[in-house]
Amino acid sequence: MKKIDIKDYSLENLRRLFFERDIKKFHADHVFKWCYRERLEVFDNMSDISKNNREFLSKIFYFSEIFPEKRHKAKDGTIKYLFRLNDKETIETAFIPEKNRNTICVSTQVGCKFRCKMCASGDKGFVRNLAVSEILNQLLSVIDDNSLEKIDNIVFMGIGEPFDNYGNLCESLEIITDKKGLAVPAHKICVSTCGLVPEILAFSHDFPKIKLSVSLHACDDMLRDYIMPVNKKYTLKELTGALRKISLNSRHKVTLEYVLIRNKNMRDIDINNLAKIAKKITAKVNFITLNGEKDGLIGPDSKELEEFLRKVKKTDIQFTVRKTRGKEISASCGQLRTGETADER
Repeated sequence: MKKIDIKDYSLENLRRLFFERDIKKFHADHVFKWCYRERLEVFDNMSDISKNNREFLSKIFYFSEIFPEKRHKAKDGTIKYLFRLNDKETIETAFIPEKNRNTICVSTQVGCKFRCKMCASGDKGFVRNLAVSEILNQLLSVIDDNSLEKIDNIVFMGIGEPFDNYGNLCESLEIITDKKGLAVPAHKICVSTCGLVPEILAFSHDFPKIKLSVSLHACDDMLRDYIMPVNKKYTLKELTGALRKISLNSRHKVTLEYVLIRNKNMRDIDINNLAKIAKKITAKVNFITLNGEKDGLIGPDSKELEEFLRKVKKTDIQFTVRKTRGKEISASCGQLRTGETADER
């Protein structure tokens, strides 16, 4: 009989699985707590479960894990991890230490099918979704590697489109936020999407306390069709309509991610359209300068950025400028892909 990976199940689903196999459901609570709160993944050492049950459980279930194959550390302390999965596919995860918090940037897919112009993650196409356990094991491995006592901040902004792996994303979030699991407060988690409208609406209902970040990058359909092909399926009108709807019910403002691209999306008309959208959905905007050159697109120089921000300030929208981290190791926004360039630490 093929063993079952316990880390693929939220507590509620694990209870159901135990019940189906004639195991007392409360043992699921014990195992869940041992795994995520105590970080113990050996049935023999779970003291509040009888020896017979421990032996029975060990025949049915197992605890998966992944280890970093490569690490690359930037001068600013950012670490990029290359993980090789059981089927030999690879993903990358970034750890971004800061003075007041530590952030883990998580991947949800091997590759990506959406091929946004400014992002390297889809350059080699889409391979498959990550399992719940593969999402969680990124976090657990980074925690162990850095001896972290707690997780301060999680962003689902790594390789892949999180909402294209919606079921496994939600199951992993159940485990991450469960008080018997990793117990990370919902407001310390952010999920980023390129703009999948049905999933945006579903997510706002399923996880209203988790922050949502939407990659906008252009404020007219023609330009956004070019930069982000997903716009051909879900237009700006559909996207902003959905965001307007959820902004009325969410305790968090939606964040609009906006990568700055020279001679593309930094014109006066772009600023005016962006301001209209941000005000319509009561969103805040996070500006990011394009990292490196991608498909002939480049970011602004310092003077262009300064002039752009001066004009944005006049619109009276709420905005921030994201500080680039880990650029020299290709760990910045839009740079993660498959890790061939990662070096041993």
